[in-house]
Amino acid sequence: MKEEYHNILKETHQSFIRAGSEAITANSYGIVPGVGFRKDEIAKYCAVAAKIARESIEGFNSLVLGSLGPLIESYRPDKILPHLEGVEYYRLMVEAMQGYVDLFLVETMSCAEEATQAIEAIGSGAPGTPTMISYTLSPSGEFRNGESPTDGLKRTIA
Repeated sequence: MKEEYHNILKETHQSFIRAGSEAITANSYGIVPGVGFRKDEIAKYCAVAAKIARESIEGFNSLVLGSLGPLIESYRPDKILPHLEGVEYYRLMVEAMQGYVDLFLVETMSCAEEATQAIEAIGSGAPGTPTMISYTLSPSGEFRNGESPTDGLKRTIA
């Protein structure tokens, strides 16, 4: 995140708030190893994204959501990391954004395992922080790995 673009991002967040949004999402979705970021860069840039989002809501009655997207590639459950490795990356992101965000948005999860990694990281890195989860489904209405949403959600919240 080049500093020269920070004000543009802040202005973009504020334009959504002025248009009636009650929440904005930190620009952290793509700060992941699958795009080529190293661990130190992930921690640094997630903190910057969350800080800019927090600064953007000053003077407004809005929330900041910390985005936790897929670590490697969206819509690809075959590309998720092994459990402990995934949790480690998500924990880096969570700890970097903690203190700036009001809740975490675990988004575009392709299967229960992917979401579980992020949830575990939130539980250990920012316990008690509210969390929302969104999934992407296949055209047949299943998680992208073929598991039924009912079964996957039961495993996710267990």
